[in-house]
Amino acid sequence: FYPAFFGYMLIKIEDELIAAGQGTSGQTELPRKDLEAKFNVSYPTDIEEQKRIVSILDEAFEGLDRARENAEANLKSARELFERQLNEYFSITPNDWVSQKLNSITTKIGSGATPRGGADAYKAEGISLIRSLNVHDRWFKVDKLAFIDDGQAEKLSNVAVQEGDVLLNITGASI
Repeated sequence: FYPAFFGYMLIKIEDELIAAGQGTSGQTELPRKDLEAKFNVSYPTDIEEQKRIVSILDEAFEGLDRARENAEANLKSARELFERQLNEYFSITPNDWVSQKLNSITTKIGSGATPRGGADAYKAEGISLIRSLNVHDRWFKVDKLAFIDDGQAEKLSNVAVQEGDVLLNITGASI
């Protein structure tokens, strides 16, 4: 094998390798007998063909890296522009604006809650339960929503999210 080709071949079956691993506490092992018996790989035997494939994949990954760098730079520029606009609009209060305490212009300010038992109480499906890991700076992460049943939801009815609600997360790094 051309070493770089072998490395790319392992990337192709990486998820299967991880899934086949055994163990706990972050230390997984893949017994040799399982590696030998469970994994079939196809590859060209010609080293020059392996090198050609590696060249193509290297170029593709370099393109992805450049695209990621450009996207990150664009996102940074967009955030800076947004922050400048935000500061411009809210740093100077025009004469026709009013100033009030939040509790005078809201119907409720409160904190969330979780069902008794924490993660062990979650269900495979049911009513969505928003957790702090779902609420981020100016966006909401839908995946990894937890689920609860009707009985649990009834006990948490005072923290049900309504249309038009504003969610603030002050847990962890996001606000």
